[in-house]
Amino acid sequence: MSGQVTSKLTTQNQALGKAMDLFWAHGAEVASYADLVKATGLSRKALYAYWPDKEALIGDTLDVYYAQLVDFLAGLLHSGGRAGLDAFWDGFEQIAQQETWHGC
Repeated sequence: MSGQVTSKLTTQNQALGKAMDLFWAHGAEVASYADLVKATGLSRKALYAYWPDKEALIGDTLDVYYAQLVDFLAGLLHSGGRAGLDAFWDGFEQIAQQETWHGC
């Protein structure tokens, strides 16, 4: 992979993380493109180059969130048996009890 492609993917992944934080804090429906420009540090043109519309950006942030959540919860199950299940449910409960958690 060339350096330019790697840099583009890094920029896109960083923007996804910042958009996900914005959506998490304020809700995807409430966040405007101006909010996304400010949160990601990308121009409107760059956002549209990565994601043709807000729904595409929301979809990609949901994919990232899902992957992170599944990896986290699967890691808790790794110990196996009752201990693994207890760790899984305790971790899930911790996530659900966070003040900033609004569900999926």
